[in-house]
Amino acid sequence: MSAHFRFLGLQWIVALGLVACGGGDDDRTPLSAPAAEVQRVNALGASSGADAAALVNQAVNLQDAIAILKLIVGLDVNAPGQAVTAYQSYAADFDGNGKVELTDAIGVLKRIVGLDAPSPAWLFFNQPGNPITLSDKLNPGTPPALAADIAGTSATNVALVAVLRGDVVGSSLSYAWTLGLKPTGSNAALKSAAAPVFTADLPGTYEATMTVTDGSANSSSATLTATLTARVSNIAPVANAGSAQNVAVGAQVVLDGSASSDANGDALSYAWTLASKPNTSNAVISAGNSAKAGFTADVAGTYVLSLTVYDGQASSPPATITVSAASTTGGTGTCPTSTVSCPPASLKTLAAFPLGAAVANTDLQAYNILTVAAEQQLVEKHFNQMTASNIMKFKYLHPNNDTRSVNDFTFDKADAFVSYGESKSINIHGHALVWHSSYQVPDFVKNWSSAGGTSDQFLTMLDTHVSTIVNHFKGKANVVSWDVVNEALTDGNPSVFRTDSDFYIQSGNSPVYIERAFKAARLANANVDLYYNDYNIERNGAKMTALDAMLTDFQKRSIPLTGVGFQMHVCLNTPSVTAIAAALKRVAAKGLKVKITELDVAINNPNCDSFPANKVSSFTQAAGLAQKKRYCEIVTAYLDNVPAGQRGGITVWGTTDGHSWLDSNYATEFENQKLAWPLLFDAQYQSKPALTGFADALTGKTCNDAP
Repeated sequence: MSAHFRFLGLQWIVALGLVACGGGDDDRTPLSAPAAEVQRVNALGASSGADAAALVNQAVNLQDAIAILKLIVGLDVNAPGQAVTAYQSYAADFDGNGKVELTDAIGVLKRIVGLDAPSPAWLFFNQPGNPITLSDKLNPGTPPALAADIAGTSATNVALVAVLRGDVVGSSLSYAWTLGLKPTGSNAALKSAAAPVFTADLPGTYEATMTVTDGSANSSSATLTATLTARVSNIAPVANAGSAQNVAVGAQVVLDGSASSDANGDALSYAWTLASKPNTSNAVISAGNSAKAGFTADVAGTYVLSLTVYDGQASSPPATITVSAASTTGGTGTCPTSTVSCPPASLKTLAAFPLGAAVANTDLQAYNILTVAAEQQLVEKHFNQMTASNIMKFKYLHPNNDTRSVNDFTFDKADAFVSYGESKSINIHGHALVWHSSYQVPDFVKNWSSAGGTSDQFLTMLDTHVSTIVNHFKGKANVVSWDVVNEALTDGNPSVFRTDSDFYIQSGNSPVYIERAFKAARLANANVDLYYNDYNIERNGAKMTALDAMLTDFQKRSIPLTGVGFQMHVCLNTPSVTAIAAALKRVAAKGLKVKITELDVAINNPNCDSFPANKVSSFTQAAGLAQKKRYCEIVTAYLDNVPAGQRGGITVWGTTDGHSWLDSNYATEFENQKLAWPLLFDAQYQSKPALTGFADALTGKTCNDAP
């Protein structure tokens, strides 16, 4: 340190500052001390006799930081017991201007308290021309007059800090602040005399007064008055919850904020908060940092939402909206009135047929149904059937064929999954014994013929594959059905059997593997339901025609097929409900069971609804309500066209929008954003309007896109 910092006679260094949130205390991790600064602190020592080096890295609040500033500028006083800390990136010339001066010490203080960004700004003033004389007592003297103009900076939560510098040997100083003059109408008030923090809520001048005493009975006080001019935003935000200001418990409330740009044309950012909620509520706002957000009213009572808009310089006054939630009746999800959006208390209680969800396991640990409580709670509440997304497919259960025995199979993961379902009275739909997709086909299948195997030997292996798996799970009463063969037909016109499938090729370029798989499954278990599963058949086009022909042939030859699984990966507008209804009816007319196995309704999908021209960039209330109506229409079509005795159930392909195959599959088209939003629950496990639409259909309500 240079001699610039040491002189006799007292002078004031007053810091007026702005902080993002009130007060100076901070729980951030202490910063590390360069060796040179440890030596500097040791050289200064402490009047209390404490070893200053032992205190390094312990102080992390504003009070201690001020004490450090005293040490930096050479004030030799009784340091508080926790007053010595270190500072990161400190050098004698902190600001790099080639001189060691007061601004270097100020820079260190800003770094310590985390205020080294341009805004909030700290303004420091040194008035050496107005010293106050000090001996053993603090004498009044003439305080300096300081004017601090901070117009143009955010004045939300202003922190006032004063540091007394000079020879104060034998003195123990205390500081007290008061807030005097303020703009007419301002409600600004200091947090306390010792914690001089207030909110500058109106433009204008605020006068803060600081009194310093040395603790002696006869000491007088000195007063310093400083003024500041605060800028307060002129933005007027509008908070809106549509017509959902009176909702049922469990309802998803869509928040829609708006604000005009301020006079400077600055970009606006939004912040939603739950200003108040019922005492027992765990409600949280999702997407709270965007204009459009939402929350679920999880208990009855009043919710007050607050929207603040920030223009990069200042924050607006908050705009609020109140939402009242009423209890549902009877625990069945019935709405208290017919005019509110009302998700069910439990979806599964509304249907006489299975309602399922596809779930992750060890294939996606972040959403593993066996370990993630949020997944378990959602599934156990709303569904009575599960489908494993991956772990019951060919490559997981039968990865190699080295021994040509049961030793080639691995059931551990699937067994744990099935046992979990059994413990929760949840049935399992097995998926899938045979599927062509290359990443799920083990190498020994792909290399069968090149390794010298014949087609007859391949079909014998396939018989063993199917019968071993079905027989293994036969002892588990909750494994009630299987997708025996998945996606064996092409999308062309005409649709034909997939000739690029390894199963088709290794079977002697023949679709005979399909019927062999069904026969083997039935021989292994006489009671389990056996499904052929495919996508796009709900369009009732060429693929449905090819499937119809296959079903007719199988029934004529008594191939043991129980039903057809409609994957039902659809968009908001395509295919039409008319086409879906006709396809469902077409299969039901054959006396077969009909199961919707992989339902999702994409808000965005590159293959339909004129994407990207009609791309939806954020999950809006309008999109959510359109999805609600679409889910309702699909479930209604199922109920209207599939007789009760032939309803194999409806399964949604996933639990929440937090993970969907659509976002992964179309990552390029979606520019690595999650834009599909296809399911009944959002990424925070909150119900969406889609859940209400599903429930509306099950309870016979007219499908609609009303909130």
